[in-house]
Amino acid sequence: MRAKKIKEKFDLMMVYLFNSNEDIELDSDILDKCYIKDMNELDKLFQKALDDKLIKGEIIRANRINLPPSFNSLTFEGLEYVENLEEPNRDSKNIFVAFNFTDEIIEIFEKYVREAIEESGFNYVVVNQETTPHDQKITDEIVAKIKSSRMIVADFTNSSTNVYFEAGFAMGMRIPVIWCCKKGHKFSFDTGQFPHITWGEGKDLKEQIKNRIKVII
Repeated sequence: MRAKKIKEKFDLMMVYLFNSNEDIELDSDILDKCYIKDMNELDKLFQKALDDKLIKGEIIRANRINLPPSFNSLTFEGLEYVENLEEPNRDSKNIFVAFNFTDEIIEIFEKYVREAIEESGFNYVVVNQETTPHDQKITDEIVAKIKSSRMIVADFTNSSTNVYFEAGFAMGMRIPVIWCCKKGHKFSFDTGQFPHITWGEGKDLKEQIKNRIKVII
């Protein structure tokens, strides 16, 4: 397992404090749960949260000995910070669209899915060789676009392995996925635990996507 980056540790600490009782002294439990190396590293993370006015509390030093930080509560800004962790890119107007680039699916998505997204107030974002600058790798462009999107629409008709990658990457980023597949098509991998839109024609797909977008936002 790779070591957590400092920002990941900070975010884990904020979620830990959000779920903790108020007015407590932090102990080794937060080190274990948030992958924090030691109390010195915890002090640095805690001080950052104090400086950014995300929490109320203090770091106590007595006779040059660092005692466990004393946590009082999250501020309004701290609560908002944790909420934004749960909903990345909440202010983004982009919806990334992933599907198998067959003529039939392209025609349906370019018309009906585009209409569903744009009528919902978002930008329709798709990445392919035509939209990618010649000096950039298409995978880098896909990753960058997903990272900046409010959600993604992933259609598994004809079981494109690229779509599985894109949906999985979005899930890892905590970006909502709208799962779709045309009626009668089978999946390469079992994604049945996720609620799929099953569609028969473009108008049906359009309405279901619009409804799912409303639920997410």
